[in-house]
Amino acid sequence: MRHRFHRFALLSTLLFTLLLALWGLKQNVNAAPAPLRGGAVPGAANPQSSSLYLPMVLRDFEPGRIPEKLGLVFVNSAEDHRTATRIQRGVVAGADLDRFPLYWHEVETSAGVFDWSDMDQALQDNLAQGLHTMPIFLGTPPFYFPTPFTPDNTVPLPPIGGGPLRDAALPDAPQRPMDNGCTVAGTPPAQNIFQPIFSDGTDIPGPGKTINPNNYWARFIFKAVERYKPGGVAGTEVKYWELWNEPDLCHFFGGTVAEYTRMLKVGYLAIEQADPAAYMLWGGLAQYGPKYENGYHFLNQLVDGLMADPMAVDYDGFFDAPAIHHYSRVTLGYSDKVNIINALSGTPWLGKRIWVTESGVPVCGSYPGPDCPSPYRGTAEEQASYIWQNIAYSRIGGYMGPIFHFQLHDDCGNIPSPTPPADAFGLVTNEQSSWCTPHYAEPRPSYSAYQVAANYLVDGRFRYSDQPIYGMRRLVLEDEPTNERRTLIWAVDGFDVTFTVQALGSEALVIRPDGSYNVYTPVAGGYEFVLPAATNQNFPGSTFYSIGGVPYLVIEDLDGGPAPAMR
Repeated sequence: MRHRFHRFALLSTLLFTLLLALWGLKQNVNAAPAPLRGGAVPGAANPQSSSLYLPMVLRDFEPGRIPEKLGLVFVNSAEDHRTATRIQRGVVAGADLDRFPLYWHEVETSAGVFDWSDMDQALQDNLAQGLHTMPIFLGTPPFYFPTPFTPDNTVPLPPIGGGPLRDAALPDAPQRPMDNGCTVAGTPPAQNIFQPIFSDGTDIPGPGKTINPNNYWARFIFKAVERYKPGGVAGTEVKYWELWNEPDLCHFFGGTVAEYTRMLKVGYLAIEQADPAAYMLWGGLAQYGPKYENGYHFLNQLVDGLMADPMAVDYDGFFDAPAIHHYSRVTLGYSDKVNIINALSGTPWLGKRIWVTESGVPVCGSYPGPDCPSPYRGTAEEQASYIWQNIAYSRIGGYMGPIFHFQLHDDCGNIPSPTPPADAFGLVTNEQSSWCTPHYAEPRPSYSAYQVAANYLVDGRFRYSDQPIYGMRRLVLEDEPTNERRTLIWAVDGFDVTFTVQALGSEALVIRPDGSYNVYTPVAGGYEFVLPAATNQNFPGSTFYSIGGVPYLVIEDLDGGPAPAMR
């Protein structure tokens, strides 16, 4: 876990960004429409058209990315064992990883007594279908609650996922002032987290050392990792772990920043002892709420706490990667990363890959969602556009780690209900056997968008991206193994934009988020597109377009040859 590639990555990132104001590559946007092999034309002429000089961000080096690029949340879970058909649906979508909680209180049902059977089955079922899992360490058994926390004065853990929609649906809870900025008490850390991690009275891992049995958090994590690591007794090959979920939200975590910092240290070093090759993320941060108000700032205080620990430099800050969560607004893929980058600036850990372990937008206007417009939601078409644009903004933000979409199926959403309207975050509607809003396991356009993204948008080297000052954005990737240039273009405001992609060769494959595609031949050296206007303004209190218009993905052979075949 420690001493990975981060120092190398930190040096490389000093080279990877140049902002070139008013880049001199002129884009001709008034050429005739390029004919399609299928006979269609990608839009009509647009009075907003003009010649655009596009300032660009250039990057040509992305070191140290892991093989896994995309994930889904709740393909399976320990609480609801899913069928092989459903798990395969996630694999066919293109997911490399599943993500769901390993609830401590569900495993250690009484002090010192562990029942791993449900988690064993879920992990084994996933692996049998070729899907790996990143479990989330989450929850505290009530018998380990510290004073003054009790089950009666602590709010239950909310469901994983859902973002602001979930938070708005949470029931009222007893109010009491907390020393973390909250007025409700979420699940606390366990007793004794500040006791030594190891039986020799130290926090330093080493060969042959044993875990201090009185540090309950350390004991639980060590047992889980030892069991589920590659070569462990469960045969499940778990390599990635996330430590808690949204600890910066009051309902999820009732402890202080200092206590969460200690939990990270204890968890990281217990994992180090059990499986030095494992990879641990801090809990995905929501980056809003009381823990960022009235003088509190969970993220900055967390980094300050890690920096203050003299062991942190030798043990990689007690985390292998930061994690973030965002919903509904595609630009959060960029801005939330910037917050992490700013917080880690000046630390040895700036080069770490930033994982997006939850992101998504629920559907309105189709089953089982409410009518549109609806706060934080989008149409099925907008959800598909969100998939691509969320990945694009995350890549523009840099430090690219895997991106998880919430979620494969709608399941039960934030308020379980057998009938509509209900939350519809899924790439696929529910199966007929579902208690909540049963349907026919019908893929939405976002399922195709996710498949295309898995093939084209998460691989390839980031070459450049235009700044969004002309009503559109462009992301350009180049992939050496396939010899492809991949250009993603979309409008960001409420008007169409006509834009010409300069041709590399004789033709290009052009794909839309719903998976439809054509082969274009260039006219006057380019491919002209009318990029449809953005339509989604469903972020409350804002006139900003939360999701851009329908994007196009242009695939060309780098050597100017025929258009690559659709994959």
